Amino acid sequence: VAAVEQSVEGVAITGHNWMVEYVNPAFRRITGLDRAALLGKDFFGLFTPGRLPVRDIQAGLSSGKEWAGNLSDSLPGAREFKVEAVFCPIRDSQGGVVNAVVMLRDVSHQDRLERRLRRARRLEAVGTLASGIAHDFNNILTPILLNAEVGIQLLEQGDILRKPLGDIITAGVRARQLVKQLLAFSRRGELRAARMDLRPLLEETVRVLRQTLPPNVEARLDVGAEPVTVMADPSLVQQIVTNLADNALHSMRGREGTLGLTLDLCGVESEELPAPSPVSEGRYARLRVSDTGHGMDKSVLDRIFTPFFTTKRPGEGTGMGLSTVHGIVRSLGGAVRVESRLGAGSTFEVLLPLAGPAVQVGGQRGRALVVDAQAFSRQVLAMHLRELGYRVTIMRDGPKALAVFRRVAERFDVVLAGEDLSGLTGWEFLSACRGARPETTLILLAEQASGGLGSGIADAVLQKPVDLSALAAVLHGHDGQQGSPCMADAPA
Repeated sequence: VAAVEQSVEGVAITGHNWMVEYVNPAFRRITGLDRAALLGKDFFGLFTPGRLPVRDIQAGLSSGKEWAGNLSDSLPGAREFKVEAVFCPIRDSQGGVVNAVVMLRDVSHQDRLERRLRRARRLEAVGTLASGIAHDFNNILTPILLNAEVGIQLLEQGDILRKPLGDIITAGVRARQLVKQLLAFSRRGELRAARMDLRPLLEETVRVLRQTLPPNVEARLDVGAEPVTVMADPSLVQQIVTNLADNALHSMRGREGTLGLTLDLCGVESEELPAPSPVSEGRYARLRVSDTGHGMDKSVLDRIFTPFFTTKRPGEGTGMGLSTVHGIVRSLGGAVRVESRLGAGSTFEVLLPLAGPAVQVGGQRGRALVVDAQAFSRQVLAMHLRELGYRVTIMRDGPKALAVFRRVAERFDVVLAGEDLSGLTGWEFLSACRGARPETTLILLAEQASGGLGSGIADAVLQKPVDLSALAAVLHGHDGQQGSPCMADAPA
């Protein structure tokens, strides 16, 4: 009896007419019902009609056969559960069936993990598609932007061609923003990471929101007095806040309500983390966006981060708002948690890693080595570097460039390398450069990537097409406030 009382599996024993005679603590925990609600009751009458094949189970037990299967239900006044159930007959000394024992194994947590895994796979599939499209589009965009920038640099002030070239650059920058959003969703995007205190951004966002709020909705902001500093692209963080606020406002449409935004620091313990979890135990910035709207049921909660899923009427939404939030947060190394109940509103909780000590990337004006297989990329980078005061050597072949660097490494203050260098990868080339002269500033020129610096191989990663301001920010550090565009993971 003591072993059954301490078992993690629920155990119930029924007697005459399937009346419950005994339940252990685990059975009460799984079903959410206390002893008074269980003992002396018809076992099959406890469950929602249609959830159990009652006739099959009773017929099997009466004939001495076991029955096993899955059961999910939500009993009145109790929580929803999902179990693997086994019904076994209990025989008397003459072999007749006189009782039954029911064992329940709670698989609710396993079911949640499986659903989370299926959702992650769906998101990964769509993210891979988005990433591929963005990559191809970026390859087309790169020569357009670079050649337009070269052209405008070669023209005199007042030349009539400067305006159409400027329009091309403006359109290209907008297109690059679109690529950025696609890559952010797919979690492979450019993150122009800067150290930032989230409080001013939230204060400004709420100030703008209050000007457009419907009269029936009040916005409340609580950011506290303590700085909450993360490494992130401010425009992407603002998109997270805006998308979550838009979602909250939609849920309160046509009713009085409150939009709440709170920001603080929190510690996340290992037992709080579902498995698998995108974050680990530690300290995080925590942003909560809550509403007092209509809330969501389980079927909606299971799909809210699925691309193109929306509960809005046709023409009111694209179904990409929350999936984009999910992609951006994951790309920043964070996680999103949601709590919602029908009629009681929703709360979205975003966890973002706190920034470490400021690191300044850069070097003094000196000599730069540019190694890239693309001729137009080499030319434009050389032009940018010369404008920043560097003397520039450009090469195409990786092995030859490495031989030159090893021979006269002390002459180069900066090395910029593409990803494919005719026999060497960019990471291999920069790793060899690091070994030859550790103090040289090393920059990888990436087509696209997800944010790493190759375990210290590179000082920064810049996504093509590289603009002058981004290059200057990396080389001169911008007083330590502008971080490098962290975009690519080194191969293992």
